[in-house]
Amino acid sequence: MKKPMDVSLAIEKLLPAASYNGSLTANTETAYSCLRWKDERKKPTWEELQNAWALIEINKETEEERLVIEAKIQAEIRKIAIERLKEKGEIRVEYK
Repeated sequence: MKKPMDVSLAIEKLLPAASYNGSLTANTETAYSCLRWKDERKKPTWEELQNAWALIEINKETEEERLVIEAKIQAEIRKIAIERLKEKGEIRVEYK
């Protein structure tokens, strides 16, 4: 199931430390349109926010995939190191 957009994170992605008043807890287009925009930079369109959110989600998936791969690499490195240390007699044969 796809996670709903976090509007404040999407704003932050486009305009770091943007200045506005209002509530975004509903994470809806209506809530966003009701914000009082105080930032000197142009208020992003809803479509721009959706695109920013898509990038956030892609980057998150990429990071999660990287972490899984890194864990697999670390497990393989550990296995190889244990095998080599056993061969050298530096650790007990029973060590796992």
